[in-house]
Amino acid sequence: MKLRDVLLDRLDSILQDFRSGVRGVRGIVLADANGLPIAYDTNGDLDMSVIAAMGTMIAQSADVVFENLHMSRPEITIIDGKEANLAVMTLPDRVASLLVVLEKVANLGLAKMEMRTAANRLGTAFGVNAKDTPRITELFILYNNGELIQHYSDALRTDHDRDILAGMLTAVQAFIGDTMSAKDGTLDKLSYGTHAVCFVRGTHTIGAFVVDGDGDAARYVVYDALKDFEEKYAKVLGNWNGTMEHFKGIDECFGKVLRP
Repeated sequence: MKLRDVLLDRLDSILQDFRSGVRGVRGIVLADANGLPIAYDTNGDLDMSVIAAMGTMIAQSADVVFENLHMSRPEITIIDGKEANLAVMTLPDRVASLLVVLEKVANLGLAKMEMRTAANRLGTAFGVNAKDTPRITELFILYNNGELIQHYSDALRTDHDRDILAGMLTAVQAFIGDTMSAKDGTLDKLSYGTHAVCFVRGTHTIGAFVVDGDGDAARYVVYDALKDFEEKYAKVLGNWNGTMEHFKGIDECFGKVLRP
């Protein structure tokens, strides 16, 4: 069997595994950088050539939009239609794009998780390594004086977990209080038990986060969100009195930081 045939068989297997793992998939296609289909799996009522071309264009357009907004390019782009949804994800090193057409009843959260898994496997099949995308598990947004503005988490919490987080928040606030007296006000990293909490600082606020993966890469993601928040609420943050009602819409700034 030729090497190309072996590769195509492997790609087909990965796409089939995706369809079997997610209910409501009408079709899935792997497209090259020119929008041409490399491999696909469909129920037969879709033109995969058209989906590949349009989906690749969507992925490239989304990258341009986010770049012009000075934001990191989206990991997965979702087009919400009346009859179906289209999800697009670019593989490592942009060797190809993964495009999925989903029924409206399909679980988008599960589909995204399975797309990441499939993208990693496809990247390996192409001989490229998946980039270590940092996963932020906890995010604390605090005012400069250490007062908590908002807390985000990507997991359900037991009472034990809540106790740990409460202790972590206390340690973070104490650390901020101690370092605020330093001339340069530098915040970097705090070790707390088996955890490491990284910090980024804006003009009026501080982001403290727990991350799995590259803490330096995650720092840029948090900083971008913190900058967006401070620009949106600049008038309030200059003399904040501790009232949370001034920050309606805060989730729009930080919802992108933790993976859905």
